[in-house]
Amino acid sequence: MILNKNYAVFFLLFVCGLFAQPARPMLSQYAEVKQRIGLTDVSVSYHRPGVKNREIWGKLVPYNQIWRAGANNATVVEFSDDVKVNGEIIKAGKYSFFVIPSSKSFNVIFNSEWDQWGAFFIDTAKNVLNIEVKPEKSSFCEWLTYCFDDINIYSAKLKLKWENLAVPILVEAFTDEAMLKLNNDALNNAMMQHYYTAVAFLENKSNLDTALVSIQKSINIQGTFDNLKVKAELLALQEKWKEAVAAGEKAISVAGESSPKFYVEQFSEKVISWKKKTK
Repeated sequence: MILNKNYAVFFLLFVCGLFAQPARPMLSQYAEVKQRIGLTDVSVSYHRPGVKNREIWGKLVPYNQIWRAGANNATVVEFSDDVKVNGEIIKAGKYSFFVIPSSKSFNVIFNSEWDQWGAFFIDTAKNVLNIEVKPEKSSFCEWLTYCFDDINIYSAKLKLKWENLAVPILVEAFTDEAMLKLNNDALNNAMMQHYYTAVAFLENKSNLDTALVSIQKSINIQGTFDNLKVKAELLALQEKWKEAVAAGEKAISVAGESSPKFYVEQFSEKVISWKKKTK
């Protein structure tokens, strides 16, 4: 196939452009701000235009028109976990962030299509949250700024500040729920670690006393068919038949739907054989 010379040159320039995009300083510099609220991270990435002796609200940024809340690319807000924004739940993830200002309030918009240029092609069907926020008077701010105020382990106010206004948005984290989940996960991990330690010793028929200590720690966190069964089998290896039967019967009594029926039945036969040895 023979390419037209002009087409070939254009194609070469196009390909080179894909792989070589020279950096350049921008008048509205890129910035990021990040805040942890309890265990949840909230970040904002944006470009910072300056006032530069211009009237901003209602002039440079017209009232009743959607604005990218920054310069260049749309401003992006990211939540590491589900949060509440002004009382409304929003899922963990990245969102493009827009505002529609008026003289009395700002319509704040979170859109699921986070990687987009400005507000020119926003698909409103992808708006996931739309709230009204009252702006506050603020000390003069030359460069558009996002910051966090009134911070504690449950909430913080994310503020858009520019010229003489601040737009506060309350972000609330589910800190108590996150702490309980971490605690439950840690307990479950500990329970399983003690269980697997005991199983390893049981399979090798070694360190039986240490294995019993480990399996009891697992049971103390939560008694299940599996860890009570291991305790019973360890006791049976030591020919402590009465204790093995007691642990075995306890295991059978707590066996649930997650324990295969045939597996429980096989173990029940073992317990019956141990019970005969107690006589």
